[in-house]
Amino acid sequence: MNLAASGHPTALSLKRAASPAERRQAMDFVRREYLRVYNTEPGEPGTLWYAADGPDVVATVGVDLGTADVPPELHRMYGCDAVEVAPGYAPDRAAQITRWVSTAPFAATAVMHAAADWCLERGRPHLLFEAKPDIVRHLEGLGPHLRPVTDATLRFDQVPLPDFDYYMSDPPPRLYHLHASTLVGHLRPVLEQLAGGAGHG
Repeated sequence: MNLAASGHPTALSLKRAASPAERRQAMDFVRREYLRVYNTEPGEPGTLWYAADGPDVVATVGVDLGTADVPPELHRMYGCDAVEVAPGYAPDRAAQITRWVSTAPFAATAVMHAAADWCLERGRPHLLFEAKPDIVRHLEGLGPHLRPVTDATLRFDQVPLPDFDYYMSDPPPRLYHLHASTLVGHLRPVLEQLAGGAGHG
């Protein structure tokens, strides 16, 4: 899929990383940016979307689909079995969004839209999203409201060791819930406007 942003010199390619080479290229970008910003090396999500400007990855987002037997990792880390996440929420109807990293705002919007739409197609209308305040402000600036899972508490014994510095640095992240359909509905017109009114597939 190609996306030509208004005023952008080249078309961005947007795709789900399928081959080992694509996953390696996308994760190299994620790890480089996480080391620069958070001083951590994150693990690899089950599914990874990325946008590239020519040969260079400029945005990623990861998705992990929950099942009844294996809920999303964020569900476990925040003890969601003991709280009401949202009406109608269940682990097998949920997905977690992670590794949202970008060096190009248009590309960040594009990969997030693709990931949310993909979750809907796979019967996961509930999204868990963990973020620090600056990331929350950025996403909410595009329209959707992120609902804090107010009773959820991070269980530090469940945090993967490589990610520990991310959780210990101020400000701490919080767990949020949002509906995939709401996210898609807000991001689609933003993409169309940024692309000069052209459809993006």
